[in-house]
Amino acid sequence: MNDAVFHWPDVAKATSGTWLTQPTAPYATTVVDDNRTVSPGCIFVAIVGTRVDGHAFLSQVALQGASAVCVQCAPDQETLATLRAQGCGCLLVSDGLRAFQSLANLNRRQYP
Repeated sequence: MNDAVFHWPDVAKATSGTWLTQPTAPYATTVVDDNRTVSPGCIFVAIVGTRVDGHAFLSQVALQGASAVCVQCAPDQETLATLRAQGCGCLLVSDGLRAFQSLANLNRRQYP
């Protein structure tokens, strides 16, 4: 098992994303797409599914300690304020699922 480290410039480059709010943590250690598995230091990727839209959980995951969220729809101002207050970065990407796959690929390149 590796101790993954996701540095913010690498995350933005791998996903072709743009930071709407900057994370305060120096890096992330895991990537998740299920709000029930969020832990401090993770990146939560909001994926639009057929039954559930991960964007509905952005404030919740910030309060759970996520270091950053990866979104394909810009959050409303209230949610952005919550993210900022929690030190949770918000990365806007074109496609959440592809961003999740890109972060998995980044991890595999760093820790083959």
